[in-house]
Amino acid sequence: SKKISLSDDVADKLETKYVDLLYDREAGRMAMRPAQTNSPITHELRRSPSQCSWTLGVSSFLRHYELDIDDLMGKRFLVVAEGEMLVIDLRQHG
Repeated sequence: SKKISLSDDVADKLETKYVDLLYDREAGRMAMRPAQTNSPITHELRRSPSQCSWTLGVSSFLRHYELDIDDLMGKRFLVVAEGEMLVIDLRQHG
């Protein structure tokens, strides 16, 4: 299963354990929005075993949008706050 790892600082900005995952295909950007209720696009943040980060399962999200994340694995991305959402530009990584 594919997962995204989030630092405590990033996860704290969401102020919730549940997020909706959104994707803008044209811009190549993924967003996490705090979720109030459970829906098909809601995913749960889980504390990773190391206890210093959080993980977010994204396998169904990747399948839905037909994204191949293999060449993005192991890369770090800048997360930018836009309103209540946290946005990741999948085209820009370090």
